[in-house]
Amino acid sequence: MNSPVSLSDLIRARLLRPGQQLAFRKQERRKATVTSEGTLTFQGHEYATPSKAASAAAGGTSLNGWVCWFVKGEHGWVSLLQLREGFLDR
Repeated sequence: MNSPVSLSDLIRARLLRPGQQLAFRKQERRKATVTSEGTLTFQGHEYATPSKAASAAAGGTSLNGWVCWFVKGEHGWVSLLQLREGFLDR
């Protein structure tokens, strides 16, 4: 399902914050950083969407970044997809 929700929407809703680290498939050694512009930086490159950043993290394989990037919260790992669904349920 494509959603009109962006990372910027999640930042405005305070579900994400600029500078926050995301882990690729819960692997803390592969991290992306949320920017204030609503993009992700991974290994020194900026990506407009979670999927483009996930593709870079996977070596070029096309992936759905909403299910590949996770934040670690008080109660464990939460995917960007789960954050997006929480935003839509508001």
